[in-house]
Amino acid sequence: MFGIVAFFAALLGACQGATFDIAPYNTSVEIGGTATMACIVSNLGSDSVTWKMVSGSSTTTISLNTQILASATKYSVVGTYNLTISNVATSDIALYQCTVGATTQEAYLLSVVLPTNVSVYWESSPSAGSTVNLTCKATYGNPPPFLRWYKNDVDFTQDAYYYTENTLSSGYGDAKSSVAISLLSTDQDKLFRCEVHYEGWYRAMEYTLQTQLSGSSALKSQGILAVILIAASTLLRNL
Repeated sequence: MFGIVAFFAALLGACQGATFDIAPYNTSVEIGGTATMACIVSNLGSDSVTWKMVSGSSTTTISLNTQILASATKYSVVGTYNLTISNVATSDIALYQCTVGATTQEAYLLSVVLPTNVSVYWESSPSAGSTVNLTCKATYGNPPPFLRWYKNDVDFTQDAYYYTENTLSSGYGDAKSSVAISLLSTDQDKLFRCEVHYEGWYRAMEYTLQTQLSGSSALKSQGILAVILIAASTLLRNL
């Protein structure tokens, strides 16, 4: 009985054909860097997986399953069947196709230039009970990146206002994101992180700011002094 079930399960899998668990998606990289184009396939059966690069009217077959047909120093197939491109050059910026049987999924490799600097700052002095704008700025990126916000690793980007400025015809520009933060005394030492995101390349850069509420040191000092005075008063009463 078990053999019959196994037979029909195998037959059903063969009839279903290969499945793209993760299809290729647009991926960003710096020139000179390493990029991985996703293509994860299951239930391959007798089908094969082929990677091709399409640049203008030219098409280059890169791989067949895990066998590299183009430059072995440039390309490698990792897992089932992601394509890794090393030392990315301008000529590698193109459309990439992952074909399984008769089905093709495709995505672009995009070149970016990371910002020269990322900073996070309060627009005014932060204090408990106040609402203060927190701003992240990514300077001179091409293109200006998208910016994501996290507070102690919790994403709150949906609360922020994103915009670009100083954009040049060359594509370079600055990205900014501002969010109003209603501060509580419990926000002391909380971490606010701004991440630089490009299409298919997340957390390319980041900046983390630890919250220091204005007057918090004085409040701590007053608290310590109060504890000392109470302890001294108690000691005197016991003498």
